[in-house]
Amino acid sequence: MTGYTENLYLSVDQVAERFGVSKDAIWRWKRKDEFPKPVKLGGMTTRWRLADIE
Repeated sequence: MTGYTENLYLSVDQVAERFGVSKDAIWRWKRKDEFPKPVKLGGMTTRWRLADIE
């Protein structure tokens, strides 16, 4: 299962839904270094690795 989660990326919408909070809460946690850093995939595409947030 680890190999699978290492390669799965979630959008801010998916992360917020997973934690039951708003997208603003995710961005606020990120700014305060209270949440794993996201990965920039290019342009304005930002995702979180599932393995990092589990």
